[in-house]
Formats: sequence, C-alpha cells, structure tokens
Amino acid sequence: MLPDDDYLLKIGRLTYSVTLVEGLVLSELSRLTGLPPGLRARKLAGRSAGAIGKALQDPGNIGHVTEPAVREWLRVAGEELAAVARLSHALLHARPAEAGEEPRLHRWPVEVGESFDITHEWLDTAQSTVDDAIRQVDRSRVPSRV
Repeated sequence: MLPDDDYLLKIGRLTYSVTLVEGLVLSELSRLTGLPPGLRARKLAGRSAGAIGKALQDPGNIGHVTEPAVREWLRVAGEELAAVARLSHALLHARPAEAGEEPRLHRWPVEVGESFDITHEWLDTAQSTVDDAIRQVDRSRVPSRV
C-alpha cells in the first residue's frame, strides 16, 4: 500500500528543492571567473549535493580563490549543501516500513542511533531546512560586475 498523496507530495517537493539548491550553486559557479578546476560547474554537475558541498569547502580549492566575497559565498554554499545532502541522503536511502505498519519510509540504522521514521513532521522540518538553504545560497551570491 502507498502512503497518502500529501506524504508523497512532500517527498517530491523536498527532492525537487534539493536539486534546486544544487542548481543555484552550479549556476553561480558557472558565472564566477577565476575558480580553480575543482570548482568548475561542468566538473561538479554530475555529482551529488554532498560531493559538491565538499568541493566547495575543500581548502585545496578555496585556497586558490583570491576574492574574499567569492570565498565567503563558497563557504556558505558548501555548508548549506552539506546540510541539504544529509537530509537528501536520509530520504533517498530510506526503505518502506514493514508490512502491516503505516505506509511510510523508515531510515534503517547505518550506525547506532540513526534509525528513524520519515514522518510528515520530518519532511516538514527537512523542507524548512532546504528552503532556508535556498535563501542563504541566493542571498550570499557574489554581485555581478557589469
């Protein structure tokens, strides 16, 4: 049996929002000049949110960026992507609840204490976190030089 439509809509909205954060970051990287090869949008485009976030936070990449505003945006975007990636990873690697239980996703424990249900409330909180990430990444963008 499938979960209710509202639950499935929340999963879809959250998944789309995660890709929106990735898209905002990649779009900004495409616009910025003077980035090291490890931060080029074309190189990062096929990677996960977590991998992109790590690349943005990598001192080996950031150390080659001379402009302070760009370094700050990389820091903010990397932190936001890392947070979004943890939520996305939990959702994408969850499994359906056991037969006879309420239809929902359940995150099995990978390590001690990581087992939890993906409830409506979890999805709402995750969506709020991703919405905040979208605002932070957009707000911290480097102004265009015209």
